[in-house]
Amino acid sequence: MGELKPGWRRVKFGQLAECVNDRVDDPASAGVERYVGLEHLDPESLTIRRWGTPDEVESTKLRFSPGDIIFGKRRAYQRKLAVADFEGICSAHAMVLRARPHLVLPGFLPYFMQSDVFMERAIEISVGSLSPTINWKTLAEQEFALPPLAEQRRLVELFQAGRVASDSSEGVLAAARAVRKAHSLEVFSLASGIPTPIGAHIEDSTYGPRFDGGLYDVDGAVAQLRTTDIDDDGNINYGAIPCVKAEPKALTAHLLRVGDVVISRSGTCGLTAVFEGHNRPTVAAAFLVRLRTRSTLRPRYLHEFLSSPVGRALSLSLARGGVQKNINASELLNQTMIVPSLSVQDQAVAMLAAARSAEGHARLRHLGTRRMFVSLLNEGLFLGASSCPPT
Repeated sequence: MGELKPGWRRVKFGQLAECVNDRVDDPASAGVERYVGLEHLDPESLTIRRWGTPDEVESTKLRFSPGDIIFGKRRAYQRKLAVADFEGICSAHAMVLRARPHLVLPGFLPYFMQSDVFMERAIEISVGSLSPTINWKTLAEQEFALPPLAEQRRLVELFQAGRVASDSSEGVLAAARAVRKAHSLEVFSLASGIPTPIGAHIEDSTYGPRFDGGLYDVDGAVAQLRTTDIDDDGNINYGAIPCVKAEPKALTAHLLRVGDVVISRSGTCGLTAVFEGHNRPTVAAAFLVRLRTRSTLRPRYLHEFLSSPVGRALSLSLARGGVQKNINASELLNQTMIVPSLSVQDQAVAMLAAARSAEGHARLRHLGTRRMFVSLLNEGLFLGASSCPPT
């Protein structure tokens, strides 16, 4: 079992926390104003920033009080865990946990549960394949190494300082993202001119070719750009693009050129990117549509329009179908947009590029600050905790 640091002790999780099972069968009559679902919890953040209302949901929920911990017991790998600072009800797919203060400080327990030591154990004991879930009785029996109360107080002060820095950098990132979206909304909602069909400015459009399954090949001659190779900001991860067993000559009509705009027509409907070139001939996958602009429309301007709140709303309004919605390319090209002069387009693209750059710098800063906080958290709790194997 290994040696523990002086003053540390092995305890079962059920000795540290109680699972509060105050069920609410009729959410609308719960007498509270806020409902917190798992969708309202941000991964790896202890702060609740969003919520709904009880009249928006049905079925049994759980009541929580200020200071309680809301822990997503379903899909624990998402690391959804937060401390409530108000009274409300939450999803039954969460656990409501309350610290037992004779052994653990209420301020220490949430940080302990954020650590890799706890989360990796929680994931390990989850049961089920499609939606793995933690059973409270199993979690309550898990043993962990716990520092004495004095050490907990010292660690809480340390962790709180790290959390303040992380939350501050996250606030800067949120502000940069809001500025970029505001600029984008302003550019495309206040643009002056006569709306024309998007298709009037498109030289060529085509769906990506379909390939039989199992054709990915490390040494294939043709690369296939997929929707999963494009992030939410429209950046292409060229290093992740797989190759297929196909001859470039057979795919001439589908090959991408530098400056082609691709848009997702299924799943993440409306996600766009501008192709900047690859070290192999590249085609778009079947769920992407290639748009090649005429000289009247800059590719980047089209990308910024389709990525803006105005363009995203347009794409989503065209999505048809049930579980897997789709956009019809012909319908999209029939929609209108204002296409100003090339000089105005260039100015707009430059301004939005600067806003994206500022957001990117803020994101990198936040990721660095977040990594330091996580490292601080894990190093503070690692000694002793790692010596307790699963029970």
